[in-house]
Amino acid sequence: MCTAADLPMEIFLLIIQAAAVDNVDDSQAWVASLSLVCHACRTIVDPILHRTVRVHDQNQAAMTRNIDRFGELTTHLVVEVGLLNREFYCALADLPNKIEWLTLASGQLVLLGLVFDGQQHTPVQPTMLTLSRTERRRVDWSQYHLFHSLLRADTVTYLHVNHCEPSIPGQLAQYMPKGVRYLVLDICSFFPEDLDSLDSIEELLRSQRRLERILFRTMYLETDHEVKDNAVRYLEHLAFATRDERLWIDESLPKALTAKEIRKQHVADERAEMNLWFSGRQLFSDHHAA
Repeated sequence: MCTAADLPMEIFLLIIQAAAVDNVDDSQAWVASLSLVCHACRTIVDPILHRTVRVHDQNQAAMTRNIDRFGELTTHLVVEVGLLNREFYCALADLPNKIEWLTLASGQLVLLGLVFDGQQHTPVQPTMLTLSRTERRRVDWSQYHLFHSLLRADTVTYLHVNHCEPSIPGQLAQYMPKGVRYLVLDICSFFPEDLDSLDSIEELLRSQRRLERILFRTMYLETDHEVKDNAVRYLEHLAFATRDERLWIDESLPKALTAKEIRKQHVADERAEMNLWFSGRQLFSDHHAA
């Protein structure tokens, strides 16, 4: 079915213009109503359209020139460009509001060094930070100096690591931003060779007492060969062994193994907003243990 969204914008505007021209002589009131409807639609749609803005290679230059057009309404910035233009980054300083949620994808993790540069008046001071990936292949995130830069993310309270490699908890044990209280780790690998790295979760629990909640999600784990079930059992055992009430798990999400499924999960996370950090079930509590 063809929808208005499938039409090029120029054609859509020509239709509106033609309707106004054809009716302005006979019914100015109708054309005035059309104008009000168009204005009302923009008023309603713009906050939805611009709440989350994606910056990629094709639109970065245009957004730099017109940042005031969308920036007033933007609270979530998703950076997907190969190289962030410093002009765009500096233009963020002109936004009337601060970006609440910053998502950096894969190769853009190096931008943490730019975003959290230790300067007092950095343009982007998010309280929510997602480190994301759009593919399932292993990436050595440490090569982007990710964790050293992460230490300077003083404004971040909510941290989400999408596609969390087994080595990530150990890195976070050393380089967790001091302001983080809520952590989501989306496990993407759980095989025998991963167990040594995953044991660093205990180190994370010991070293980061400021954390109030750690949520593990399992939608990126294979369901074949009981990989997902083994991961759940491992985390349940860890929770009871450490008697740590901060550990939570959400194994209810549908699997996301293909590119389409992964994209769908990313969109669901964006729509969840703050609720992303507060799903799942508690793995251990003294009340249940008693």
